[in-house]
Amino acid sequence: MTERPAFRPDLEGLRAVAVALVVLYHARVPLVTGGYVGVDVFLVLSGFLITGLLTRGRFLIYRDQGHLTKTYAAALATQLFAQPPAVGP
Repeated sequence: MTERPAFRPDLEGLRAVAVALVVLYHARVPLVTGGYVGVDVFLVLSGFLITGLLTRGRFLIYRDQGHLTKTYAAALATQLFAQPPAVGP
């Protein structure tokens, strides 16, 4: 079993700030402009963290395949049964 990577509270904090910037921008809070900056920061940090997992060999698709299958099945069921059917004009 591989060990879990160390938790990075500094990066998680920056990601939280990035999400807050986007939420505040969409809430139209005065003096908060450029919500795209929050999206960019979040994506860059997420990419950095995921790349770190991949380069250290700590992401094993076959280990997580059962969880992914259940998640995709639940999403598909929600899409098929919970969404109202499209009705023509």
